[in-house]
Amino acid sequence: MKRLIRNPLPAAAAVLVAVALLLPLVAWYGYRSDLSNLEKMLYSKGSSLMETVLRESENALLADREISDLMADRLADHCRFTLDLSRRGNISSAVLDSLAGPAGLARLDLYSPSRALLVSSRPETSPEVLPEALLGEYSEFEPRVYQGMVSAANAGFTGESNTAAYFAVAMQGGNGRWAAAWVDGKKLTMLRRRLGLGLILDDLASVQGINYAVLQDSLGIIAASFQVVSLSRISTDPFFPISEGRIKGRYSTFENREVYEVTSRFVFGGEDFGYIRLGLSTDQMRVIAAGDRRRIALGIVALAVLLTVVAGLYLYGRRQFKMELDHLRLQGFSRSVLDGMGEAVIVLDDSGRVVQMNPACSKFCPECGGDESIGRAFEELNPQLSNTVADMSKESRITTETEIACPQHNHTVPSLVTVSRQRIAGRNYTTVILTDLTDRREKERLALRNQRFRTMAEVSAGMAHEIRNPLNAIAMNVQRLKLEFAPADGDREEYDRFVETIRGEVARLNRIVEQFLTFASFPHPVPEPVRIGELADETARFMAPDLESSSIEVLTGVEQSSELMLDPGQIRQVLTNLISNAAQAIGSGGRIEIKGKTDRSGFYILTVSDTGPGIDKNDLEKIFEPFYTTRSKGTGLGLAIAARIVAEHAGTIRAENNLDGGAVFVVSLPVPADGDEPRR
Repeated sequence: MKRLIRNPLPAAAAVLVAVALLLPLVAWYGYRSDLSNLEKMLYSKGSSLMETVLRESENALLADREISDLMADRLADHCRFTLDLSRRGNISSAVLDSLAGPAGLARLDLYSPSRALLVSSRPETSPEVLPEALLGEYSEFEPRVYQGMVSAANAGFTGESNTAAYFAVAMQGGNGRWAAAWVDGKKLTMLRRRLGLGLILDDLASVQGINYAVLQDSLGIIAASFQVVSLSRISTDPFFPISEGRIKGRYSTFENREVYEVTSRFVFGGEDFGYIRLGLSTDQMRVIAAGDRRRIALGIVALAVLLTVVAGLYLYGRRQFKMELDHLRLQGFSRSVLDGMGEAVIVLDDSGRVVQMNPACSKFCPECGGDESIGRAFEELNPQLSNTVADMSKESRITTETEIACPQHNHTVPSLVTVSRQRIAGRNYTTVILTDLTDRREKERLALRNQRFRTMAEVSAGMAHEIRNPLNAIAMNVQRLKLEFAPADGDREEYDRFVETIRGEVARLNRIVEQFLTFASFPHPVPEPVRIGELADETARFMAPDLESSSIEVLTGVEQSSELMLDPGQIRQVLTNLISNAAQAIGSGGRIEIKGKTDRSGFYILTVSDTGPGIDKNDLEKIFEPFYTTRSKGTGLGLAIAARIVAEHAGTIRAENNLDGGAVFVVSLPVPADGDEPRR
């Protein structure tokens, strides 16, 4: 001890040598630990991206099916119109050609009940018999309607390439005749490409840090980002197969460069589409690994040159800071991806506490989405959703649809809930992805309402025509009774009163028939530039005298917006129907308010509210249905016609009850962006 005090240099040298010996070991351990942590980060990032890709891929497949259904509906409408023309006898090749050309159809054909060709828009190339190939797929939506893709060779077209393909609909009418409408398959293919999985993969591969994105099955590549020319075959790669719902990661090589590949099986609707493979760049990881190797070299040099120990420690700290900075950048990248997602993403640890949460979660929980939620028990934020996740967490990955109650708000959100479990760094994590299905449900509801409109319109037309003829006969006979069969003078006054009563009821029935015909043969809007504020003021002034007779006050507070492309006559009819409906609900002695303004979503919101008794909550969803009315003498067509007009203008209409009493009708009409073409 005394020698050490007298000559501390040997002891200091020994300490320095010991430190120098430890430095390489510490550096090597740090190097291996950093590589392990970086690999876990890459896997976590890849897993999050894979969940997003799987979700978006399912949405793309749903969009593809909706495109086919919309195209089939359009062709079916042309078939119905052609069958209707054939029943009237006004049918020829020129007529069919004038219908097919402007509609963008490849051809429009009419066949006999035995499927022999009668008339065609292109008779020189049409088959003489309705192709059997078109009758293979039976539509599930309407009887005697067939649809599907047909090649030119199977269809029997003459003078066309056998590789050409068509999407067609064939329909058999009540008289047994067949109508077939054909559209070039390239149009449907182009729509699918614009909305399909290939576009999703291309967009994903354009993100910095992602080298490629591929959908591949055992036969080869189905869809891929533009960088991919070839990739290892699944059938010969020992990395496969992968069970459904599992995400695997590995290091691989792409274009002579190392990548970290994340792979998962893509199964949707019970159909196996193959595997989605994402290649993540390891450039940053290689930079960090090179820095670690340099630190090891510096530690070895320190064994011979003790004076470089300090410099080595300084470099180690500097490189450590760089690695942490890169780590933060990777975290920021992952966070930006999560923040930009429309789906709510929640990551929970094995104790049920929030590890990560993106802003989209706020729609399911007002307190969710911010940093203050990190570390809190998920059960405190949304107990109902927490119980749902707990029930679903028994499996590695599961998806279900449910209604999620939002705390502090008296409403639920229809949602698609996906729960998956991963084990990272020895800990179990649960990832919850919530997709708001409100818009999809609303679209389904509107589609169902429009289908009912079409069906009831056809029924209304038939009823109206059947009723009108007897009504006309009654009216003429009543007129004859009044003019030719008048009784003696003593009974004349009572006789005239009875005749006028009959004529009045006939006139009322005739007005109802006119409403039926208006609903059945509703014209398409003819839009022109309209200032909605001026139109609302004019309608209110026009109806004011009738309303004042019932002591009903009309107040307008409509914002004068820019010009909208609307059919002024039809929109005036909507306002007239809503104001009349409000006046009938009030009776006498009340107030009607008309307000309007443009909201942030690009819609002009027009409201008509009243001080009447309001609407029963059981009637709110039914009042726009045709023939539904709560009044004894109502036809139930006024609000149905208003709803149909708004739908034809690509808008929406809904009814609510005011908290202070009375009802309010809310009409949303789209505001065209600068440069948009008017909707025709």
